[in-house]
Amino acid sequence: MSVINVSELRGYRILSIDPGTTMLGVAVFEIDCTTEVLKLIHAASFRIDRLSMRYPQIVAVHGERVGKLHAVQESIYKMLITWQPDEVVSESPFLGRFPQAFAALVECFNSIRKALMTYDRSMPLKYMDPASIKVAVGVSGKSGDKSLMAKAIKGLPDLAIDPEVDVESLDEHGIDAVAAGYAQYWTYFPKQKK
Repeated sequence: MSVINVSELRGYRILSIDPGTTMLGVAVFEIDCTTEVLKLIHAASFRIDRLSMRYPQIVAVHGERVGKLHAVQESIYKMLITWQPDEVVSESPFLGRFPQAFAALVECFNSIRKALMTYDRSMPLKYMDPASIKVAVGVSGKSGDKSLMAKAIKGLPDLAIDPEVDVESLDEHGIDAVAAGYAQYWTYFPKQKK
């Protein structure tokens, strides 16, 4: 697998994801590789149980959990088709005090990977641990205070936000998806990091 040198491109699009068992956060960014400007062009979060209602036969035959995982896979695939990103990055599952929650997040992460493989088998699913994402936006990696993430995102001077994106209305999952994309951006342009 070759390493992409984004500085040689004119533009680059990132789809970033905050996986979850109840909510799914997504964000789409464009990088102007000439100016190194990062612009948030879309951000949202979705209730997975509502998405799974679109697949009643799967839920009836295979159960609610499988129905939710299928809904995640289909929704991410539709995002990929719609936004046609050059790269996909996700917050990685974190093994904390609740192993069952971790196992469910791993399944969700795998559903995202399956959607990406259906879209483009040559595109890897990149991921970053939650602590590194927090640090990238200026929050302590050990912090559990979700309001700090929202405040940090809103205060980033180097993040341009499309007028169509209402950052104020984003919940913690949408904010976490934005943070994941921002953190990935800094892997390409670390020289400017504060």
